[in-house]
Amino acid sequence: MNKLVYAGSWILRLALGFVASFFLFIAVAMLHSSFGLGEEEKKDTPRQVQSTVMRSKPAPEKKAPPQRMRSIAQSSNEGKGQQAGPAASRFAPDLALDASGSEGNGVGLEKQELKAEVFEQGQTDENPSPQYTPPLNYPEALREQGIQGEVEVEFIITHEGKTSAIQVLRSPSPVLSAEVKKGIATWKFAPGKNKGISVNVRVRKVFVFNVK
Repeated sequence: MNKLVYAGSWILRLALGFVASFFLFIAVAMLHSSFGLGEEEKKDTPRQVQSTVMRSKPAPEKKAPPQRMRSIAQSSNEGKGQQAGPAASRFAPDLALDASGSEGNGVGLEKQELKAEVFEQGQTDENPSPQYTPPLNYPEALREQGIQGEVEVEFIITHEGKTSAIQVLRSPSPVLSAEVKKGIATWKFAPGKNKGISVNVRVRKVFVFNVK
């Protein structure tokens, strides 16, 4: 009799435990569905994956090999102070004029030298010829005062046909000297030539001013 009572009580406890666990499982499922606990777990999952991806180390970059620069050594002749080899002849310009007379650096330098030089009258192949030489002004006040005489002037006719460096060598009056210089400054010439090149020519002239 006691054994039957004990077995019945044990079966009853087992049934109650099964029923309690069943209701507990249902309650947990309802809590999950009501409060969205499952969704929070799903939301947390990509965060962990993202953090894992961001923490991953980037792949090391491949460095390009350094470029090698070749240095070219130039041989020099210390005894003579000149470069040896073909480099010396490559950079040495030939300024001489060839026998055929073709234009080159020599002709260009010759033109520059001729244009910079000042020739005297009679030293050029062609003398300057006047193109615009109006008469010089004789102030009326000097006429009334009886001031007259010769004015000797020296000036340069440039390779462009203009006058420059006008100097009065002798004059009876400073006023007359100023008038002569003012007038000569407006004169134009066909420039003198030497070897077919326009050159500068220094000329000297004497102007006579008479009251009569």
